[in-house]
Amino acid sequence: MRIHALAGQTIRPDAWDSRRFRAQDAAMHPPSARSVRVKERLFHVNSAETDAIAKARADAILAGADPVAIGNVISSAMLDTNKGDTSDLLRSGLSKSVDEGNMAFLGVPVVHGCYRRVAAELDSIKDETGVDGILFSFPDFVQGIRDFGEKVAPHLMSARPG
Repeated sequence: MRIHALAGQTIRPDAWDSRRFRAQDAAMHPPSARSVRVKERLFHVNSAETDAIAKARADAILAGADPVAIGNVISSAMLDTNKGDTSDLLRSGLSKSVDEGNMAFLGVPVVHGCYRRVAAELDSIKDETGVDGILFSFPDFVQGIRDFGEKVAPHLMSARPG
């Protein structure tokens, strides 16, 4: 599995649900666009020493979300008049959990928890979906990418050579 990172935000401690991933994938890629398998996905990653610390960070991001900015993003997306496309997905993100892609995280699903849990979740995503690569974003990009490389990646089974 290829690993990429993007600057941004992140979080998640419950078990990965591949049905939710497939449902989201189906919504984002209508049948006409699904003739080619999705090779890469974007996730926010919020890893910490413990699940509780990661959850507290997620809760702080949700509490500090800027409703005006989120409204502006959704208003711009509403220019997309295709049913089931970007504007519908972003509007539904207002009521989604952090794991599913709440708009505080720009509608991107969040993988969060202790370092080992995040690694296990990412391995599960790879195993259950066959995705070739995952792009990451972090609440604090520099520290997040450092923690990922030093504390999450060593536990990833799917990113090991061979």
